[in-house]
Amino acid sequence: MKRVILCFILIRAFDVYAQKPIDELIAVEKKFAKTSKDYSTKKAFLAFVDSNCVGYNQGKQINIFREWAERSADSSKLTWSPEISVIAASGEMGINSGPWQYSETDSVIAQGHFTTVWKKKNNGDIFMSEMQLPGLKYY
Repeated sequence: MKRVILCFILIRAFDVYAQKPIDELIAVEKKFAKTSKDYSTKKAFLAFVDSNCVGYNQGKQINIFREWAERSADSSKLTWSPEISVIAASGEMGINSGPWQYSETDSVIAQGHFTTVWKKKNNGDIFMSEMQLPGLKYY
């Protein structure tokens, strides 16, 4: 009986301290945003976006990875943070949404809300597969 109780306690302890799929999804979005803030937006997109990631620019579908790969490096900053996160029961796909701001030389020139769709690859890495910026507002 003592073994059964000990096994149950150990299993629950690992369950409590194991990172849940939703926490992993939020963490990867925050790491993506931190890379943009600390280094550059271009570096962040090239590191976290799948090469087939779909996005939209003025209603036209584009490849987000190719779009950022072709951009020149600059000092502009894109900052954001997830407010809402939803994940599939399987943990294979999730969505984050929240506010973002785009600035150049400390002046905000655009802001809005983002939606990112993340997928887990076979090797366990998580990459963004789709991005939308509805309600874009420029200053």
